[in-house]
Amino acid sequence: MLVDASRTATWVLISDSWPNRMIAHRRRGNGNSTAMRNRTGPTLLIADDDHKDVQAIVNVVSGLGCGFITATTGATAWREFSRSRFDLVVADLNMPGGDGGVLARRVRTRSTTPFLLLSELGAASLEICRIDDMAGIEVVSKPLVAADLRDAIEGQLRLVLTPGQPRTPPAAAA
Repeated sequence: MLVDASRTATWVLISDSWPNRMIAHRRRGNGNSTAMRNRTGPTLLIADDDHKDVQAIVNVVSGLGCGFITATTGATAWREFSRSRFDLVVADLNMPGGDGGVLARRVRTRSTTPFLLLSELGAASLEICRIDDMAGIEVVSKPLVAADLRDAIEGQLRLVLTPGQPRTPPAAAA
């Protein structure tokens, strides 16, 4: 399925049991999609069980020129995170198979990858999930507003992609 989200970039979506897993690659000039491991742009892990929210997030990240993989459960998201390197994780707080708080804790034990937690509870979600002491986790309130989501994603990616920017190691974040 071809998607032209920004009217200037063509994306190839490879579906494996949609909606559980979706991979997007920027299509090269010769018409062949590149493997995700060969991507030069940022790659995001998107974990949300609400298809409308996933589509809203995909629209934003596609417009930013990012590749992505989606997951609809916390367990699937963790499996994907364990297999690949991501520049940012965007996850819903309430998902089956391990919520976004559980996923954030697991991600933080392994890496300093920035994490956007989507929640109707706003910043209180960090305390409720007992992850308010972890560095690199930002909350985006639901319902999602495209401009707020885009700003949060751009801000987190700027931290990761800016050379020389200090990052807090997992040991210091816990």
